[in-house]
Amino acid sequence: MARRTPPFRDTAYVRRTGQAANRYPSRLRRAAMACAAGCTVLATGCLSPLEIRVTETDPGGWGSPATVAYDNRDTLSERTLYVTARLRNNFGYDRLTLAVTTTTPDGYKWRDTVSIRAFDGVPEAGLFFDREQLVRTRTTFARPGRYLFTFSPVMPGGSIEGVAAVGIDIR
Repeated sequence: MARRTPPFRDTAYVRRTGQAANRYPSRLRRAAMACAAGCTVLATGCLSPLEIRVTETDPGGWGSPATVAYDNRDTLSERTLYVTARLRNNFGYDRLTLAVTTTTPDGYKWRDTVSIRAFDGVPEAGLFFDREQLVRTRTTFARPGRYLFTFSPVMPGGSIEGVAAVGIDIR
């Protein structure tokens, strides 16, 4: 007995009924849609959330350390850390140099020095400008708990004018 091709591939079916042949059967289409939906859920579940923690400083003269806290629950994902600064139009330097001290839940500390470029050219018309600088890549917060990030200015003079806020951007 000759094997007959299914209706969705049979050109005689199209000629006989006058209807366009369904390219894929409904079961196959549903399975493909379910697979695509499952892949989308898995892909979005693997993305790490964006966390930005910022603390305000005195834009008239910032000189004391500023601290932000980050409560960590994810001990497996690799993160990228950026230092972000909100500068006013009256910031008088071309770079903002900061000492960033990270304190783990166990009390261990490490310090990074970061230099954030203030303006690439003439500032736009506006009062505040957000700038960021990469600090660390592929960082894993190994312990759950509260991590503290302390920002201290490392600039000439006692206090710095024009810094409205500093913080950490965890991606």
